[in-house]
Amino acid sequence: MMIYVASAPQLEESSREIYSSAAAEILKLGHQPFDPWSDGALLPWPVRLEALINSQCQALYLLRGWQNSVEATIERHICLRTGKAIYFQSAEERKRTQDQEKLAIAGRIHEALHEVTGLTPLQYNVRCRQDDLVFARMVFAYQGKRMDLSPDEISKELNISKSMVYHYLKIYPDELKYNPKFRGLAERVGKLIQ
Repeated sequence: MMIYVASAPQLEESSREIYSSAAAEILKLGHQPFDPWSDGALLPWPVRLEALINSQCQALYLLRGWQNSVEATIERHICLRTGKAIYFQSAEERKRTQDQEKLAIAGRIHEALHEVTGLTPLQYNVRCRQDDLVFARMVFAYQGKRMDLSPDEISKELNISKSMVYHYLKIYPDELKYNPKFRGLAERVGKLIQ
C-alpha cells in the first residue's frame, strides 16, 4: 500500500528530514511511502495532493503537530471523505483516535437499541433482571464484541462486570435460537447497525 505523508507543519528547510523519518517509519510498517521530493526539491502541494486524490496513495500518515498545518488538515479531510486509512505518527494521537472510534461504535449500538426498544442506556445499565433490560444488555454485549469492543470496554459501557459480559456472550446463541422475542430484538438491532 502506498502511504502519503501529510504536509509538514514546519518550515520547508526542515521538512526533508521530517519526511525521511516518516518514510522510514512507514517502511517499518511494511508499506511504501509516497516520495514528495523530485530532483532535490519538494513537489508543489497541488501536485502532491493529486497523488492523494487520484488513488495513487491509499492512506495518509499524519505527522506530529499536523493540526498546525492547513495543508495537512485538508489532506486529512480528503481522506475522511473518501474513506482512506489514516495513520498517526504520534502514539497519543493514535490512542485518542482509537478511543473516539470505540465511543462511536458504542454510540451506534446504543442508538440502535433505543430505536428498537425505546430504552436508553441509563435504563438498561441498571442492575435488574427484567427481561427487556437483560436482552438489551445481551444484544449490546454481542454487537460490541462483533464490532471489536473488548470485554472491558463493554463492561464499562453497560456498568456490569466482565464476567457478566462473558456470560451474556455465552448464552446469546441459545437465546437467539430458542427465544423468539429475543431473536426479533437482536435481528432488528443487527439490521440497524449494519
